[in-house]
Amino acid sequence: MWSAIQCAVQGRGHLKNNIPCQDKTYSISSENFIAVSLADGAGSCSLSHIGAALVTRTICELLQRNFELYFSNNDGVAVKKDILRIIIDELNKSAIVNDCEIKDLSSTLLFVAVRNNCFILGHIGDGVIGYLKNNMLKVASSPNNGEFVNTTIFTTSNSALASMKLIRGNVEGIDSFILMSDGSESVFYKKSNSTLSDGLKKIIIMSEILPKDEIEKRLTQLFNNKVRLHTSDDCSLVCLSNVSSFSGFISLPISFKRELLRLSPATTKRIIKIYLNILDFLYYHNEQSLKIISKQVHVKPRYLEKKLEKLCRIGFVKCHNNMYRLNIINYFNPCVKG
Repeated sequence: MWSAIQCAVQGRGHLKNNIPCQDKTYSISSENFIAVSLADGAGSCSLSHIGAALVTRTICELLQRNFELYFSNNDGVAVKKDILRIIIDELNKSAIVNDCEIKDLSSTLLFVAVRNNCFILGHIGDGVIGYLKNNMLKVASSPNNGEFVNTTIFTTSNSALASMKLIRGNVEGIDSFILMSDGSESVFYKKSNSTLSDGLKKIIIMSEILPKDEIEKRLTQLFNNKVRLHTSDDCSLVCLSNVSSFSGFISLPISFKRELLRLSPATTKRIIKIYLNILDFLYYHNEQSLKIISKQVHVKPRYLEKKLEKLCRIGFVKCHNNMYRLNIINYFNPCVKG
Protein backbone atom coordinates (compact mmCIF):
# COMPACT_ATOMS: atom_id res chain seq x y z
CA MET A 1 0.00 0.00 0.00
CA TRP A 2 1.37 3.37 -1.06
CA SER A 3 0.53 6.69 0.56
CA ALA A 4 1.41 10.29 -0.22
CA ILE A 5 2.10 13.42 1.78
CA GLN A 6 2.62 16.85 0.24
CA CYS A 7 3.63 20.34 1.23
CA ALA A 8 3.99 23.69 -0.56
CA VAL A 9 4.85 26.96 1.18
CA GLN A 10 5.19 30.51 -0.07
CA GLY A 11 8.80 31.70 -0.41
CA ARG A 12 10.15 34.70 1.49
CA GLY A 13 10.54 36.65 -1.75
CA HIS A 14 6.96 35.99 -2.81
CA LEU A 15 5.68 36.76 0.67
CA LYS A 16 7.50 40.09 0.66
CA ASN A 17 6.15 41.05 -2.77
CA ASN A 18 2.64 39.67 -2.18
CA ILE A 19 3.03 37.02 -4.90
CA PRO A 20 0.98 33.83 -4.40
CA CYS A 21 2.73 30.51 -3.92
CA GLN A 22 3.55 29.27 -7.42
CA ASP A 23 4.51 25.76 -6.29
CA LYS A 24 1.62 23.31 -6.52
CA THR A 25 1.28 19.62 -5.60
CA TYR A 26 -1.40 17.02 -6.24
CA SER A 27 -2.14 13.36 -5.58
CA ILE A 28 -4.83 10.92 -6.64
CA SER A 29 -5.40 7.29 -5.73
CA SER A 30 -7.71 4.39 -6.45
CA GLU A 31 -7.51 0.63 -6.07
CA ASN A 32 -3.90 -0.51 -6.69
CA PHE A 33 -3.02 2.91 -8.12
CA ILE A 34 -1.57 6.18 -6.87
CA ALA A 35 -0.06 9.21 -8.61
CA VAL A 36 1.64 12.32 -7.27
CA SER A 37 2.82 15.45 -9.02
CA LEU A 38 4.56 18.75 -8.36
CA ALA A 39 4.92 21.88 -10.47
CA ASP A 40 6.83 25.11 -9.96
CA GLY A 41 5.19 28.04 -11.73
CA ALA A 42 7.46 30.34 -13.72
CA GLY A 43 8.39 33.29 -11.53
CA SER A 44 8.06 35.78 -14.38
CA CYS A 45 4.49 34.73 -15.18
CA SER A 46 1.71 36.24 -13.07
CA LEU A 47 -0.71 33.34 -13.65
CA SER A 48 1.80 30.51 -13.40
CA HIS A 49 0.24 29.33 -10.14
CA ILE A 50 -2.94 28.60 -12.10
CA GLY A 51 -0.99 26.68 -14.74
CA ALA A 52 0.95 24.75 -12.08
CA ALA A 53 -2.25 23.69 -10.32
CA LEU A 54 -3.79 22.65 -13.65
CA VAL A 55 -0.90 20.51 -14.89
CA THR A 56 -0.45 18.70 -11.57
CA ARG A 57 -4.09 17.63 -11.60
CA THR A 58 -4.11 16.87 -15.34
CA ILE A 59 -1.09 14.55 -15.28
CA CYS A 60 -2.38 12.54 -12.29
CA GLU A 61 -5.81 12.06 -13.86
CA LEU A 62 -4.20 11.20 -17.19
CA LEU A 63 -1.97 8.55 -15.65
CA GLN A 64 -4.91 7.08 -13.78
CA ARG A 65 -6.72 6.58 -17.11
CA ASN A 66 -3.78 5.53 -19.27
CA PHE A 67 -1.21 3.91 -16.97
CA GLU A 68 -1.23 0.48 -18.63
CA LEU A 69 -1.21 2.00 -22.11
CA TYR A 70 1.78 4.23 -21.33
CA PHE A 71 3.70 1.56 -19.42
CA SER A 72 3.37 -1.07 -22.13
CA ASN A 73 4.15 1.25 -25.06
CA ASN A 74 7.77 0.68 -26.11
CA ASP A 75 7.79 4.01 -27.96
CA GLY A 76 8.71 6.42 -25.18
CA VAL A 77 8.64 9.42 -27.51
CA ALA A 78 5.05 8.65 -28.47
CA VAL A 79 4.09 8.48 -24.79
CA LYS A 80 5.75 11.83 -24.08
CA LYS A 81 4.06 13.40 -27.10
CA ASP A 82 0.64 12.22 -25.92
CA ILE A 83 1.22 13.50 -22.39
CA LEU A 84 2.37 16.90 -23.61
CA ARG A 85 -0.44 17.14 -26.16
CA ILE A 86 -3.07 16.70 -23.46
CA ILE A 87 -1.31 19.07 -21.06
CA ILE A 88 -1.02 21.77 -23.74
CA ASP A 89 -4.69 21.29 -24.69
CA GLU A 90 -5.70 21.88 -21.08
CA LEU A 91 -3.43 24.91 -20.78
CA ASN A 92 -4.91 26.39 -23.96
CA LYS A 93 -8.41 26.00 -22.55
CA SER A 94 -7.30 27.69 -19.33
CA ALA A 95 -5.66 30.52 -21.29
CA ILE A 96 -9.00 31.25 -22.95
CA VAL A 97 -10.85 31.23 -19.62
CA ASN A 98 -8.23 33.48 -17.98
CA ASP A 99 -7.83 35.73 -21.04
CA CYS A 100 -4.07 35.24 -21.21
CA GLU A 101 -1.36 33.70 -23.32
CA ILE A 102 -0.48 30.06 -22.71
CA LYS A 103 3.05 31.10 -21.69
CA ASP A 104 1.51 33.01 -18.78
CA LEU A 105 0.62 29.58 -17.34
CA SER A 106 4.14 28.14 -17.62
CA SER A 107 5.51 25.74 -15.02
CA THR A 108 7.83 22.81 -14.53
CA LEU A 109 6.37 19.35 -13.97
CA LEU A 110 7.44 16.33 -11.91
CA PHE A 111 5.34 13.21 -11.45
CA VAL A 112 5.38 9.58 -10.30
CA ALA A 113 2.61 7.01 -10.65
CA VAL A 114 2.48 3.47 -9.28
CA ARG A 115 0.09 0.70 -10.27
CA ASN A 116 0.60 -2.67 -8.62
CA ASN A 117 4.38 -3.28 -8.94
CA CYS A 118 5.08 -0.86 -11.80
CA PHE A 119 5.92 2.84 -11.86
CA ILE A 120 6.07 5.68 -14.38
CA LEU A 121 8.18 8.73 -13.59
CA GLY A 122 8.38 11.98 -15.55
CA HIS A 123 10.19 15.30 -15.30
CA ILE A 124 10.25 18.60 -17.18
CA GLY A 125 12.49 21.42 -15.96
CA ASP A 126 14.24 21.94 -12.64
CA GLY A 127 13.49 20.31 -9.32
CA VAL A 128 14.59 16.83 -8.26
CA ILE A 129 13.03 13.37 -8.13
CA GLY A 130 14.70 10.95 -5.74
CA TYR A 131 13.94 7.55 -4.27
CA LEU A 132 14.85 5.41 -1.28
CA LYS A 133 16.00 1.88 -2.01
CA ASN A 134 17.72 -0.48 0.41
CA ASN A 135 17.94 2.44 2.85
CA MET A 136 19.95 4.45 0.33
CA LEU A 137 18.76 7.75 -1.14
CA LYS A 138 19.36 8.02 -4.87
CA VAL A 139 18.54 10.58 -7.56
CA ALA A 140 16.19 9.38 -10.28
CA SER A 141 16.04 12.69 -12.16
CA SER A 142 18.20 15.76 -11.60
CA PRO A 143 17.35 19.39 -12.49
CA ASN A 144 17.32 20.64 -16.08
CA ASN A 145 18.17 24.32 -15.79
CA GLY A 146 18.02 25.19 -19.45
CA GLU A 147 20.56 26.93 -21.64
CA PHE A 148 21.21 30.03 -19.55
CA VAL A 149 21.79 30.80 -15.86
CA ASN A 150 18.60 30.97 -13.76
CA THR A 151 16.48 29.51 -16.55
CA THR A 152 14.73 26.20 -16.92
CA ILE A 153 12.40 24.26 -19.20
CA PHE A 154 8.62 24.59 -18.83
CA THR A 155 5.68 22.56 -20.10
CA THR A 156 5.05 25.40 -22.58
CA SER A 157 8.66 25.55 -23.83
CA ASN A 158 9.47 24.58 -27.42
CA SER A 159 12.08 22.17 -26.04
CA ALA A 160 9.70 20.49 -23.55
CA LEU A 161 9.44 17.28 -25.56
CA ALA A 162 13.18 16.98 -26.20
CA SER A 163 14.07 17.61 -22.56
CA MET A 164 11.29 15.62 -20.92
CA LYS A 165 12.48 12.60 -18.95
CA LEU A 166 10.30 9.50 -18.81
CA ILE A 167 11.29 6.44 -16.78
CA ARG A 168 9.32 3.22 -16.38
CA GLY A 169 10.21 0.30 -14.13
CA ASN A 170 9.43 -2.05 -11.27
CA VAL A 171 9.04 -0.80 -7.70
CA GLU A 172 10.68 -3.87 -6.17
CA GLY A 173 13.02 -2.73 -3.39
CA ILE A 174 11.89 0.91 -3.63
CA ASP A 175 10.47 2.21 -0.36
CA SER A 176 9.73 5.79 -1.34
CA PHE A 177 9.82 8.45 -4.07
CA ILE A 178 10.56 12.09 -3.29
CA LEU A 179 9.65 15.05 -5.52
CA MET A 180 10.87 18.56 -4.75
CA SER A 181 10.92 21.99 -6.37
CA ASP A 182 14.10 23.99 -6.89
CA GLY A 183 13.33 25.97 -3.72
CA SER A 184 13.64 22.79 -1.66
CA GLU A 185 16.82 21.80 -3.49
CA SER A 186 18.79 24.32 -1.45
CA VAL A 187 18.26 22.18 1.65
CA PHE A 188 17.79 18.63 0.43
CA TYR A 189 19.93 18.37 -2.72
CA LYS A 190 23.66 18.89 -3.22
CA LYS A 191 24.30 19.92 -6.81
CA SER A 192 28.07 19.44 -6.70
CA ASN A 193 27.78 15.65 -6.47
CA SER A 194 24.05 15.11 -7.17
CA THR A 195 23.24 13.63 -3.77
CA LEU A 196 20.23 13.92 -1.49
CA SER A 197 20.26 14.91 2.17
CA ASP A 198 19.82 12.16 4.75
CA GLY A 199 17.27 14.49 6.36
CA LEU A 200 14.80 13.18 3.78
CA LYS A 201 14.92 9.77 5.48
CA LYS A 202 13.41 11.30 8.60
CA ILE A 203 10.58 12.81 6.54
CA ILE A 204 9.97 9.44 4.86
CA ILE A 205 9.88 7.57 8.17
CA MET A 206 7.59 10.17 9.74
CA SER A 207 5.24 9.84 6.76
CA GLU A 208 5.03 6.11 7.51
CA ILE A 209 4.35 6.35 11.24
CA LEU A 210 2.11 9.42 11.65
CA PRO A 211 -1.38 10.04 10.23
CA LYS A 212 -1.43 12.00 6.97
CA ASP A 213 -2.93 15.19 8.45
CA GLU A 214 -0.45 15.13 11.35
CA ILE A 215 2.69 14.72 9.24
CA GLU A 216 1.56 17.26 6.63
CA LYS A 217 0.95 19.81 9.39
CA ARG A 218 4.40 19.18 10.83
CA LEU A 219 6.02 19.18 7.39
CA THR A 220 4.48 22.58 6.66
CA GLN A 221 5.83 23.87 9.99
CA LEU A 222 9.30 22.57 9.10
CA PHE A 223 9.22 24.28 5.71
CA ASN A 224 7.87 27.55 7.08
CA ASN A 225 10.28 27.73 10.02
CA LYS A 226 13.46 26.28 8.53
CA VAL A 227 13.53 25.20 4.89
CA ARG A 228 12.43 28.47 3.30
CA LEU A 229 15.00 30.43 5.32
CA HIS A 230 17.62 29.07 2.89
CA THR A 231 15.96 30.50 -0.22
CA SER A 232 13.65 33.29 -1.33
CA ASP A 233 11.77 30.88 -3.61
CA ASP A 234 8.66 28.85 -2.91
CA CYS A 235 9.41 25.43 -1.44
CA SER A 236 7.46 22.23 -2.05
CA LEU A 237 7.89 18.51 -1.56
CA VAL A 238 5.90 15.34 -2.19
CA CYS A 239 6.72 12.01 -0.57
CA LEU A 240 5.23 8.80 -1.96
CA SER A 241 5.92 5.87 0.37
CA ASN A 242 5.30 2.14 0.34
CA VAL A 243 3.88 1.84 3.85
CA SER A 244 3.42 -1.93 3.59
CA SER A 245 7.21 -2.42 3.29
CA PHE A 246 7.94 -0.48 6.50
CA SER A 247 8.66 -2.72 9.50
CA GLY A 248 7.23 -0.21 11.93
CA PHE A 249 8.51 2.25 14.52
CA ILE A 250 9.47 -0.56 16.89
CA SER A 251 12.00 -1.93 14.36
CA LEU A 252 13.97 1.32 13.99
CA PRO A 253 17.49 1.59 15.46
CA ILE A 254 17.58 3.19 18.90
CA SER A 255 19.60 6.12 17.55
CA PHE A 256 16.90 6.88 14.98
CA LYS A 257 14.15 6.52 17.59
CA ARG A 258 15.98 9.04 19.77
CA GLU A 259 16.16 11.48 16.87
CA LEU A 260 12.47 11.08 16.03
CA LEU A 261 11.64 11.65 19.70
CA ARG A 262 13.71 14.86 19.52
CA LEU A 263 16.01 13.77 22.31
CA SER A 264 19.59 15.02 22.43
CA PRO A 265 22.52 12.62 21.92
CA ALA A 266 23.31 13.14 25.60
CA THR A 267 19.96 11.67 26.68
CA THR A 268 20.56 8.65 28.89
CA LYS A 269 19.40 5.17 27.94
CA ARG A 270 17.13 5.16 30.98
CA ILE A 271 15.22 8.25 29.80
CA ILE A 272 14.94 6.89 26.27
CA LYS A 273 13.64 3.62 27.71
CA ILE A 274 10.91 5.49 29.62
CA TYR A 275 9.64 7.11 26.43
CA LEU A 276 9.68 3.80 24.60
CA ASN A 277 7.90 2.05 27.48
CA ILE A 278 5.15 4.68 27.35
CA LEU A 279 4.65 4.14 23.62
CA ASP A 280 4.78 0.38 23.98
CA PHE A 281 2.18 0.39 26.76
CA LEU A 282 -0.18 2.62 24.76
CA TYR A 283 0.20 0.37 21.73
CA TYR A 284 -1.20 -2.56 23.67
CA HIS A 285 -3.48 -0.58 26.02
CA ASN A 286 -4.85 2.45 24.19
CA GLU A 287 -6.84 5.26 25.87
CA GLN A 288 -5.24 5.25 29.31
CA SER A 289 -5.10 7.79 32.12
CA LEU A 290 -1.97 9.35 33.55
CA LYS A 291 -2.43 7.37 36.74
CA ILE A 292 -2.62 4.00 34.97
CA ILE A 293 0.32 4.75 32.70
CA SER A 294 2.35 5.86 35.71
CA LYS A 295 1.81 2.54 37.46
CA GLN A 296 2.66 0.51 34.40
CA VAL A 297 5.88 2.31 33.40
CA HIS A 298 6.97 2.92 37.03
CA VAL A 299 7.37 6.69 36.71
CA LYS A 300 5.88 9.19 39.15
CA PRO A 301 2.92 11.12 37.69
CA ARG A 302 4.55 14.57 37.95
CA TYR A 303 7.55 13.37 35.90
CA LEU A 304 5.47 11.27 33.54
CA GLU A 305 3.19 14.17 32.67
CA LYS A 306 6.07 16.16 31.19
CA LYS A 307 7.09 13.25 29.02
CA LEU A 308 3.54 12.72 27.83
CA GLU A 309 3.31 16.43 27.00
CA LYS A 310 6.42 16.09 24.85
CA LEU A 311 5.03 13.04 23.07
CA CYS A 312 1.86 15.02 22.38
CA ARG A 313 3.87 17.98 21.02
CA ILE A 314 5.68 15.81 18.49
CA GLY A 315 2.45 14.06 17.50
CA PHE A 316 3.26 10.57 18.77
CA VAL A 317 0.51 10.65 21.40
CA LYS A 318 -2.91 12.33 21.53
CA CYS A 319 -4.70 13.45 24.69
CA HIS A 320 -8.47 13.91 24.99
CA ASN A 321 -10.37 14.33 28.26
CA ASN A 322 -7.18 13.42 30.15
CA MET A 323 -6.96 10.10 28.35
CA TYR A 324 -3.87 9.30 26.29
CA ARG A 325 -3.71 7.22 23.14
CA LEU A 326 -0.98 6.27 20.68
CA ASN A 327 -0.99 8.32 17.47
CA ILE A 328 1.56 6.19 15.59
CA ILE A 329 -0.21 4.37 12.78
CA ASN A 330 2.59 1.92 11.96
CA TYR A 331 4.06 1.01 15.32
CA PHE A 332 4.56 -2.64 14.44
CA ASN A 333 4.09 -4.37 11.08
CA PRO A 334 4.00 -8.16 11.57
CA CYS A 335 3.86 -8.71 7.79
CA VAL A 336 7.41 -7.39 7.28
CA LYS A 337 10.42 -9.40 8.31
CA GLY A 338 13.53 -7.84 9.76
